[in-house]
Amino acid sequence: MSAIGSISRQLVTQLLTGSGNINMDTDQVLCDATSGAITATLYASPGDGALHQVVVEKTDAGANAVTVTDGTFSFSLANQYETVICQLTAAGAWFGVSGFDRSGTGNVDGPASATSNDIVTFNGTTGKIIKDSGIAATTISTNASIAASATLSGVSAAESIAASATLSGVSAAESIAASAVLSGVSGTASVATSQNASQSLNVSSAMSLAAS
Repeated sequence: MSAIGSISRQLVTQLLTGSGNINMDTDQVLCDATSGAITATLYASPGDGALHQVVVEKTDAGANAVTVTDGTFSFSLANQYETVICQLTAAGAWFGVSGFDRSGTGNVDGPASATSNDIVTFNGTTGKIIKDSGIAATTISTNASIAASATLSGVSAAESIAASATLSGVSAAESIAASAVLSGVSGTASVATSQNASQSLNVSSAMSLAAS
């Protein structure tokens, strides 16, 4: 039995200087958006179940963007030599395998979509793939304070506690503001000397402490 020889063909390059459709036999598309923004439209799935791939690159240094889309998937190229590799799945959906800048100014790959204002985290250990954490930035604030009505358990050192907070399980070396109102402290609770509470607190008449 003889081995089947390798199959080769010439790389097919398509040039776009304006919006247009990407041909099915195209391997790479070079887009010159000097005259205006370009939309490069990916071809519809031929339904053959085969892997289809096309590389699209913005070649000019102008400010006009190049948008690569099939109507659902979309990727924007804003900088010169910025490139996206698009693949067509067996199910007929286009997606971006990676987007990168051939000029060397960046090589981080992110998801096709994300939630606005969500915090970005790394996906894996390469340092080059990011993902949407699902955590909104608005849920995290600098120097966060604890609400006056909060019930606290296991408060760590150096945290500040607002007045009228209900405290339990305060650990050693923690300090409590003089204005704090300690309510709901159980009859067996004690503020130990090791907690630096007896030395650092001026217990005001506004504080209520249960007998220890």
